[in-house]
This record gives sequence, structure tokens and C-alpha cells, in this order.
Amino acid sequence: MQLQNTGAQILYLTGRDIPRMLQGTVASLKKYGFPVQNDMSNLFLKPSAEIRDHDFKKKFFEEMEKTSEEIWFFENEPTNIYLVLKISPHVNIVFVDTVHSPCPRRRKTFTESQVLILRWGKAK
Repeated sequence: MQLQNTGAQILYLTGRDIPRMLQGTVASLKKYGFPVQNDMSNLFLKPSAEIRDHDFKKKFFEEMEKTSEEIWFFENEPTNIYLVLKISPHVNIVFVDTVHSPCPRRRKTFTESQVLILRWGKAK
């Protein structure tokens, strides 16, 4: 993958949980050619389904900010983008406009000054 060849550290953060979804997540990433470490150290899933996605991702970003100079966050769930804009406003965000939760509270719009929007594989 070209991005990996630049020296970027690629991490996967998901609201999926380890007990029910680890194997399927790894299989999907590998199937579509995403680089996954053999020890899965670049894959971050919730330890249990009981943990709220919001809380899990908030803690992740709080920790990442301590050790990372530049962070790019690719996300398809608007609610998670609002969370990151609130707690980590300097993070570079790419909204991948694909399938996401239909929850009405999540149907806000982003400004292009806040978030890069990708639709159907093309940047807007």
C-alpha cells in the first residue's frame, strides 16, 4: 500500500468488539488488501460489546494525542466525527460517505473547512 510506504503508521479503530467480530474484521481487511500486522497491533477493537463506541473512541484519541504529531481519521459515522471535532479539533478528518447509522441526531452536515468528504471514492 502506497501510504504505508511513506512511513505512515496505519491503525484501524472500530466500534466492533473482539469476542464477536475480531476474526471477521481481520478477514475483511486482508481480503481487500489493507495492511494488518501479524500480531494485530495496529487493530483496535473494543474488548467487549458493552462498551459504548463513543467512549471507546474518545479514550483512543486522548491516548493518541499524547504520542502522535499528525493524525488522519477516516470515518463513516457522523457521530464519531462530531466527537473527534469536539475533543481533538486538530485531527485531520476524512468523512467516508458510505453506509452509516440512520440515527436522526447524526444527520448533520460538515463544512469542507472541518472535514474532507469522500463520496464514491472521490474527494470533494
